[in-house]
Amino acid sequence: MSHFGFVHNGWLGDAAHAQVEVGQVEETAAGVQANHCRAWQPQGYAGSSGGQFVAYRYAVVGPYAATLQKDAVVHNGPRNAIALFINPVHDEACTAWFVMSTVNDPSTDESLRAFQDAVFAQDRPVVESQTPVRLPIHKGSSVDTDVPPEVHGPSDRLSAAYRRCLLRWGVTVGVC
Repeated sequence: MSHFGFVHNGWLGDAAHAQVEVGQVEETAAGVQANHCRAWQPQGYAGSSGGQFVAYRYAVVGPYAATLQKDAVVHNGPRNAIALFINPVHDEACTAWFVMSTVNDPSTDESLRAFQDAVFAQDRPVVESQTPVRLPIHKGSSVDTDVPPEVHGPSDRLSAAYRRCLLRWGVTVGVC
């Protein structure tokens, strides 16, 4: 969520309101859950006509599968449920599959697709410019001496918990 105001400025975030509420992050035997997350979004949905707070719930249900539920905070506002499945193709590439369900969202299928395509198009250059491509998953110190350990802040609690789950599941390298 912390990237919303920078990568998705004007859409899922606003650089002037970049603070997000990360909520509660819980690691379970099945994965990771994050509840009570909130962010200000100028256009949080395909059919949005103005900014609003949007509540998020995330669940990582396997090494390469995650879901999120996105609810407008306003009464009877749009709700989206999104599932993302990653298929590693080889050591340095993967394919992402995306499934979405909506409630109280009057958007057409075409506008939903266009909105999600625009959001992913904003993410893509960031993900594809990541170096190293084979991101080491490690505890506190780098597996590869050329790659310094990452430093996480409070807004990174979910991704740090996900990395710990990957280690428990025996995954030592992430590929974007």
